Amino acid sequence: MPTTIEQDTSWMLDEVLRVPHVQHAILVTSDGLLHSSRGDLPRDRADSLAAAVSGLVSLAKNCERTLRSDAGQWWQGLDEYPWGYLMRVAAARNTVLAVVAGREVDMETLSVRVQQVVQRLGQAMAAAPRAGQ
Repeated sequence: MPTTIEQDTSWMLDEVLRVPHVQHAILVTSDGLLHSSRGDLPRDRADSLAAAVSGLVSLAKNCERTLRSDAGQWWQGLDEYPWGYLMRVAAARNTVLAVVAGREVDMETLSVRVQQVVQRLGQAMAAAPRAGQ
């Protein structure tokens, strides 16, 4: 049974899935936990993707701190593969929206839709950090 946060955010993830060639959209906490998932990715693979996305975001943040003494916040990342793309966008405090899309996706349309969804998610997506973070 979906949690309240999953119910509150599912319809927003569905907005991203309406972009042609988008296959999956997930919300991930900074510690790698799956908030919610939409699309055709089985739960065990969505959990694995959430952990991987969290790791990629952590690496990106560490790179920024290494390169800049005035490091701010990480915003987004994009990985390109032979089969398509993995887009990661900071969505709210300690939360990331990750989107998997095929090569045929119109990246401009996807980028605009993701930004619109991220703006609307606001506090509904904010995840409190775990103790010690």
